[in-house]
Amino acid sequence: MSGYQSDIDLKDVNLVGDIPVENTAGGFGQTVGLGNDYILNLDPPLTAYKAGLSLQVKFHQTNTDTASLNVNGLGNIAIKKIVNNTLRDLVAGDLSLDPIYDLKYDGVQFQMVTLISSGASLEIAGGVTLKGTIDASTSPPFPAAKKGDLYTVSGAGFIGDSDGGDGLAVSIGDIILATEDNEGGDYVTISEQWNGITGKEPPEDEGGGFLLPDT
Repeated sequence: MSGYQSDIDLKDVNLVGDIPVENTAGGFGQTVGLGNDYILNLDPPLTAYKAGLSLQVKFHQTNTDTASLNVNGLGNIAIKKIVNNTLRDLVAGDLSLDPIYDLKYDGVQFQMVTLISSGASLEIAGGVTLKGTIDASTSPPFPAAKKGDLYTVSGAGFIGDSDGGDGLAVSIGDIILATEDNEGGDYVTISEQWNGITGKEPPEDEGGGFLLPDT
């Protein structure tokens, strides 16, 4: 190719075992298997795990706990995520069906370097887990949650508005945080189990547990 020079001789590159052949032309692998031990069968097959190996993977089912990946029968390798520059075990929901994840093998485990989508959970710090977004324009109930689950508001409206006018009024960018495990529900019933920051006043006589900014 005119104007381009390289000292790499492609004859010396062993694509099989170094880089999955599918990746040389683009593409991704689809997993199979049961539970959280995922199986990936590449064709041509991978011959060995080597540090620096890159895989693009689409998972066929959401994980419910820690997870591993077994490529072409080479053995189960733990999948880890990066949280605050530290490798952590996956938790339920970290792997979802739609995204294509970029995994890097570091010689011990697969590091999940793809940013987690808004539909999946992301551990932040101090027991707080970003669960995704909540669209209040549809007047949804408060979601069932574990203590520390956090949602950002993607659509203005009301949360927990069971019969009109008694939900929490929120704007885009507001946040809600579960202060204890709860089953979700309407604002009047569940508000003491949630906290948040919103620029709007809660319904009259229903102060709840919500922390409002000074105005």
